[in-house]
Amino acid sequence: MEQVRGGKAWDEAMSGWRSAFGPAEELLPELREEPEEREEPEEPEEPEVPEEPKGREVPEGLAGHQGRERREGLLRLVGRRVRAGWGIWEPGRRLWFLGGPLVLVLDDGTQVEIAWQKWDDLSITYGTVDLTVPPEVAGQTWEWRAPGPLPVAAIVGRAITGFAVVSVPYFAGDVDLSGDLPLDRVAGWSVNGLWIEFGDVGLQVYNGCDDTRFSSGTVLRGNEGATRVTALR
Repeated sequence: MEQVRGGKAWDEAMSGWRSAFGPAEELLPELREEPEEREEPEEPEEPEVPEEPKGREVPEGLAGHQGRERREGLLRLVGRRVRAGWGIWEPGRRLWFLGGPLVLVLDDGTQVEIAWQKWDDLSITYGTVDLTVPPEVAGQTWEWRAPGPLPVAAIVGRAITGFAVVSVPYFAGDVDLSGDLPLDRVAGWSVNGLWIEFGDVGLQVYNGCDDTRFSSGTVLRGNEGATRVTALR
C-alpha cells in the first residue's frame, strides 16, 4: 500500500506485513494462456486482432509469469489443512478491522496472507506477518485474534480442496440498477473474490471496497444470477 503513517508504511505497521497487490484478473485462465505455436501460412494473411478482455487492463507481464506464479502458489496449498485463521481485532470497539490481511496458518507451517484494496487489487503473500507483534493501525495498537470472523472460523481444521476466482458484472454509469440487474447491459466482469474450497463448504475472501471481507458462499446478496465462478487449474 502507498499510505504512510508515522514514517512507516501502512501495511508494514501491521506486524511487518509486506503487501503485494496486483490485478486479480491475472489469475483468470484467458489472461494466462500463451499463444499456441502455429506453422507459417504459405500465403500472407491479414493478422487477427485479439479481442480485449472486458475489465480493467492488465499491465504487460502480469498476465504471464507473475500470474502463473500466483496461481501455482495457491494450487500448491491444495491438500493442506487450516490450523488457524487470524484477523485484526480492535479491542476498544470490539470489532474486526477489515483493512488488513486475513492470515491463514496451515498444518505444515505455511502462512498465507490475503487482502483486497481499491477496485480489484488482490494481495497474496506468504510469511511476512509476525503474529507475535501487535498490529498498529492509524497509530493505535490492536490485536491479532484467532479464530477470525465467523466464515473464517468455520473452515479451521478443514483441508483445502481447491481455489476459484469469483467475478461480478459492472455497468456504465447511465444504467438503472434500482431493480434486477440488467444483464443485457453488462459492460464487463470484474474479479471480486477468491473462493477457497474445503470439500462441501468454503470461504470467499472478497473485496469490500478497500476492505477484506468474508462469506461462506460464492454468491453475495444483490448478485444472485450474476456471478461467475472460475476454478483455478
